[in-house]
Amino acid sequence: MDCTLLEISKIVGMRESAVKNRLYRALEKLEKELKEWGGVTIMSIQDLISIVNKGENEGLNNQPNKVHHDLFNELSDHIERISLKYNYHPSRKVTIEVYPDLPSFHQAVGEADAPNWFMGTYEGSILKIVSPLNPGPEHTYQSILKGTVHLFAMWLISEINPKAPKWIRQGIGGYEAKGMTQDFIEGSTEESIHNLEIPTFEQLDNDTWDFETMKGFQFSFLFVEFVVQQYGIDQLNKLIRNPQDCNGIFQCSEKELHQKMVEFISK
Repeated sequence: MDCTLLEISKIVGMRESAVKNRLYRALEKLEKELKEWGGVTIMSIQDLISIVNKGENEGLNNQPNKVHHDLFNELSDHIERISLKYNYHPSRKVTIEVYPDLPSFHQAVGEADAPNWFMGTYEGSILKIVSPLNPGPEHTYQSILKGTVHLFAMWLISEINPKAPKWIRQGIGGYEAKGMTQDFIEGSTEESIHNLEIPTFEQLDNDTWDFETMKGFQFSFLFVEFVVQQYGIDQLNKLIRNPQDCNGIFQCSEKELHQKMVEFISK
């Protein structure tokens, strides 16, 4: 029930100033307890994220606009949840650079001949994306917003462990952003699964455009989903931090873990 301080003071029979002080102390206590739980500090979205326009839009850097507003809203729905889930408090601010169109974005990241689906990447603490206002033929306004959540999750995993394998980073990005529907994942991987042409962990470390051709985004998602459903988020957190310790985490070798994943997604 939404009540003003004055209304609460009448309900509980206390002065308005006393109600205000008690609410303030309660919020302080809650923040402290949440900080201790998982070691994560609550930060406002403005404390953690800054957004700048690049290229033709540089003159709008300090002006509020729809894209900035929608990006902040999309990220604010997920950043705290993702940070708590993976037990990591970002130690530095993230900058999102928004490029006006795909050619300018591809040129800026040194990939002038990149495919149209390539809409974002990150370098250090800078996330670079194409503007959702001009996303190209393979994306929509909304998919760019979800893609930014995907990139943030990937960045966070890289902050936790810069050596985390690509399938873990990409899989968690897709798993947290939910940018691909279940129907799309199932439909696009059905033939590969039927033919047992499921990429290995080593193949999913591919940094060329073949990653998309081999359905790397989908299979990375499915592999992360397997770990969460069969072992739980705590084991996934251990894997992020110690990806070479399959025996210690899952009591099986990396090859055996992959085989279990194949059996899981083949059902």
